[in-house]
Amino acid sequence: MKKLKLAHWIFTGLASAMLLMGTGMYILNQEEVIGMFGLLGFPSWLIYPMAIAKISGVIVLLAKPNTWLTNWAYAGFAFNFLRHSKRNFTF
Repeated sequence: MKKLKLAHWIFTGLASAMLLMGTGMYILNQEEVIGMFGLLGFPSWLIYPMAIAKISGVIVLLAKPNTWLTNWAYAGFAFNFLRHSKRNFTF
């Protein structure tokens, strides 16, 4: 059981670090992010709410205040990863 718990925290930590680096990209490299959002059909004003949502989601994943909120954070990140995969693949 300890190995599963350790693996869970390692992968959660890595995913959280990746998401926080993406949030830093939203804030520090806005021109590229605005272009990416434009290609996906999203308005540029959505950058800051997405950054706040990512930071809030990482806090929820690490703090785990309750199961319901944690599940919604995982779902939100799944939607976010699917949005990024749309940019890399053609459907």
